[in-house]
Amino acid sequence: MEILHIPVKRASVSEPCYLDPAEVAAILARPDRSTLEGMRDHALLSFLYNSGARIQEALDLCPKAIRFESPSCVRLIGKGRKERICPLWPETVLLLKTLLERQPRASDQRLFVNRYGEPLSASGVRFKLAAYVKAAAKTTPTLRTKHVTPHSFRPPPPYTSSRRASTLPSSAAGLVM
Repeated sequence: MEILHIPVKRASVSEPCYLDPAEVAAILARPDRSTLEGMRDHALLSFLYNSGARIQEALDLCPKAIRFESPSCVRLIGKGRKERICPLWPETVLLLKTLLERQPRASDQRLFVNRYGEPLSASGVRFKLAAYVKAAAKTTPTLRTKHVTPHSFRPPPPYTSSRRASTLPSSAAGLVM
């Protein structure tokens, strides 16, 4: 019974890091879309922001899970094999179509792959995102104080797809190629 009287140590809980639309636009402007790698990275980051997908959900994405015709959407398989459908912006659909034209994949093969055709890893995406954030921080100083991860690249929780669409115009984000 004496154990119950030991006070529980309280740890401070840090506030989650969310990005402003201008910060998202600055990061999305960093990949060199003239290269296949840059096109892939831009499409992946745009997809993460548009869908709110977890990094592993995005990395497991196959072409058969995407509905390219209107209304465009994607079927994501998340934690615990839970399935959900997310709408896609026309700009994101265009990026994914262009990526598939430049780097064709079978309908059951993963969409986001490295230069050897192997699926990207979550750590590889974290590394690339950190490099893009570092580059974007030169023009967007607010990024210097933020710890940006693939998880924080998702929009804030109260957002809906329509709210995200109105918050980040495609022209400002550089989504259209």
